[in-house]
Amino acid sequence: MSSKSFATGSMRSTAGSVRLGAGAGAGHELVLDALYERKRDKKSVRVLTVIIYVFCVSLAAIMLSLYYVFFWEPSKEAQYAQRKEEAVAQ
Repeated sequence: MSSKSFATGSMRSTAGSVRLGAGAGAGHELVLDALYERKRDKKSVRVLTVIIYVFCVSLAAIMLSLYYVFFWEPSKEAQYAQRKEEAVAQ
């Protein structure tokens, strides 16, 4: 989908604009070109974000497992239910 204007000497397409001749709107055309330029790859930012995410999720899981190992005590009802099941099984 591109159109060519012979009066202004410019060509527009979906990928940006290319100025064929000098004119009053040359600065405007450069701004449009800058908008459609390929952005720099910010791979390091993406990798760092993933590392931080994995660390946070893993830290939460480790803290939860430490809680269950050292601090959590089963309730009296759970112990009672377990004894009742053992009595029924015998």
